Amino acid sequence: MAAKIGGVYAEGLAKGLSKGLPKGLAKGVKQGKTEFLLRLAALRFGAISAAARKRIESAAPAQLDVWMEALLSVQSIDEMLEAGATR
Repeated sequence: MAAKIGGVYAEGLAKGLSKGLPKGLAKGVKQGKTEFLLRLAALRFGAISAAARKRIESAAPAQLDVWMEALLSVQSIDEMLEAGATR
């Protein structure tokens, strides 16, 4: 009986990890990219407006990548946010 319960538990744990781990990792990567971009943008351009912050925080990871690259060559946060615009 204990072996059966342990097996069910292990199976459930494995299923939960296989579904939850990738989602958690993706969420963590997005959060890291967002924080990195906000920090670098603030260092380059000064205070970030609430609207720009909201747009950055709600962007997809691929868009964050575009903005991180654009940050190297643009003259303003607005110009950065127009790079690869996906509204």
